Amino acid sequence: MAEIRVGDVMTRAPRTVPATATVLEAYELMSSGGFRHLPVVDGARPIGILSDRDILQRMPSLASGRLDPTSHGLFVQRPVGELMTAQPLVVGEAEPLDSAVELMLDNQVSALLVAEDDTLRGIVTTVDIARTLQRFLRGELVAPAAR
Repeated sequence: MAEIRVGDVMTRAPRTVPATATVLEAYELMSSGGFRHLPVVDGARPIGILSDRDILQRMPSLASGRLDPTSHGLFVQRPVGELMTAQPLVVGEAEPLDSAVELMLDNQVSALLVAEDDTLRGIVTTVDIARTLQRFLRGELVAPAAR
């Protein structure tokens, strides 16, 4: 069986935001699209990644049971560039999938950006990898053509 590459399983042309987009805009995009990771780009160049956890971990606390509209309103208007993980881990489409999985495990991340020539091509997440595993377990995985 030929080796499975990142390009075989990644999500192509993912939704993106610029670093100037607001937290609210990014959160609404993730919620409506049903995904948890959002590449942050400057043009087509990946400059960061924002996860729903980045937002939720920094959101003003609701522990008191009261929401302070002022602090919440200020938070959701912050630019994502302030919350994103800068210098995200990036792999190429030709990277063996097992190497990408190892990189994710070693760095305890659940998504990698995929870029070629400083241009975002896609994103590979634990969900993409789980879908690939599911196809394999069901006997549906067709080996990619030999390279």
